[in-house]
Amino acid sequence: MINGEKFIKEKPIIDAHCHIFPPNIFNKIWQYFDEHYWYVKYKFYGEQIAEFYRKRGIERFTTLNYAHKPGIAERMNEYVRNFHKKHPESIPLGTIHPGDKKKERIIQTILSSYDFKGIKLQLLVTDFFITDKRLNQVFEIIEQEDKILVVHAGTGPLPNEYVGIKYFRKFLKKHPNMKIQVAHLGCYQYKQFFQLLDDYENVYLDSAMILVDHNVFDAKFNLDPHKLLEYEDRLLFGVDFPNIPYNFKKSYDNLFKFDFPQEFYEKLFYKNARNFYNL
Repeated sequence: MINGEKFIKEKPIIDAHCHIFPPNIFNKIWQYFDEHYWYVKYKFYGEQIAEFYRKRGIERFTTLNYAHKPGIAERMNEYVRNFHKKHPESIPLGTIHPGDKKKERIIQTILSSYDFKGIKLQLLVTDFFITDKRLNQVFEIIEQEDKILVVHAGTGPLPNEYVGIKYFRKFLKKHPNMKIQVAHLGCYQYKQFFQLLDDYENVYLDSAMILVDHNVFDAKFNLDPHKLLEYEDRLLFGVDFPNIPYNFKKSYDNLFKFDFPQEFYEKLFYKNARNFYNL
């Protein structure tokens, strides 16, 4: 069996699901999580996250964020821009809301002028459909610029009307070539989201808060673990840091219990992310 601690310390780990929000928005998110989901163990702001990862030898990490209402995306994107200038090891992604004015200008700015890798949408929290027609031009620009969409499209941890495989399938039929990272392995609809990988070569799944030994919510991976080996080229390691309720070590400990070949772990923890994010 591979020594997980040794692997994490020695290899160039990339966290493909790390959040960076402005402090005031982080505070609001943590308050909501504490009241409705789970108590967040690491209430770290951007600088603390960068230092935390630096001490643990994490080579790169994303700056995932999302606008929960119109009119705030530009400020959030500017925050990420400044953070990335100071911490070039971060992987910059912005966001947008369908209710924003001048959406095309916002998306062109972050993808071209700021050279962000793409955007994040959190459908479970921001309450709009992935098929929202107000985002049509935004998605066209993302495809034209060969950028990435990171999206929480699955039904975990608590579903609402805006998420689910049926909406995501409809979206993919319209955008079959878009580079997409689906959060949390598509939790809870694992089977359906893994099936998409057979038909859409640019769709990847991240492991954030799944395949972790916790009882925070019913996130049990209900497929044969060897399904991970079958799709080892399309999986990305994610933590959901800092919004986790358990010790950081738990984010990867359970993965090594599968005792898969070393090549699987190298792909999961950094090789796939380097390819997907063109690092």
